[in-house]
Amino acid sequence: SEFDQVLGVLFRAQDPERVIFGLDVNTLVRDESGVTAAMPEYLYNANPLDDIQYLLNKDTLYYSAYTLLTNRWGEGDTIDEGFTWDKDQWWNHMSALGNYDRPEAVEEQLPDDAYLANVAANLAVAEGWIREHPETEFDFFLPPYSMLFWDKVTREGRVDAVLAAIRQAGETLLQYDNVRLYGYLMDADIVTDLDNYCDYIHHSGEVCREILAMLRADEGRLTEENLEETLASWREFVVHYDYDKFWDEDFWTRWNAEHAA
Repeated sequence: SEFDQVLGVLFRAQDPERVIFGLDVNTLVRDESGVTAAMPEYLYNANPLDDIQYLLNKDTLYYSAYTLLTNRWGEGDTIDEGFTWDKDQWWNHMSALGNYDRPEAVEEQLPDDAYLANVAANLAVAEGWIREHPETEFDFFLPPYSMLFWDKVTREGRVDAVLAAIRQAGETLLQYDNVRLYGYLMDADIVTDLDNYCDYIHHSGEVCREILAMLRADEGRLTEENLEETLASWREFVVHYDYDKFWDEDFWTRWNAEHAA
């Protein structure tokens, strides 16, 4: 996968003390058709000889020269800023709702084990990193998709299948001494506030900072002891949640009044 490529490059270059990894649920349950080709193998392997067509490409040379010059003049982005796009988004419940296509509700429920084979295959990649690098601490966290994600999952009859996938991830990863797992996907304070989002899953940079603060404070941690109770409690929360209020103008009138600066 593209994530295996990234970690492969990382571990070839250094021996990190800690890796912080956002374990997206949509990635956790995907099958092979969901694996992207965003990172061509020839650019990320250890063989420099197969890079020649890329290095001598006129577009590559032009944009590389442009990047080097702008960085030298102090006008370029840092490596962190290169992967940050939240300044171009409006983080507001109107954006979140406007970019969400609400599915029709179904009666039939997806079987609990619908995703388990995919989850096992995807986790096997992560287990390879964990076992091969026992001196590295791995902090996995479930990114906090908004309640619109849970509306979608509920209406598509996938709640128990998704929770079973999370359970499997917890049971698999928590058996390793060099792993911690955090369940921010189930942080009600974050996910119920649609003003944190620009669509149903992507949250703002401010939420990123909040996540890092919680990781540092070891908050929201899932353990072998609390995993089942946490999932059961969250299931009760999402299946009984009033999602329809998000499409009620009176609700947002009250919300805006209560959250006015």
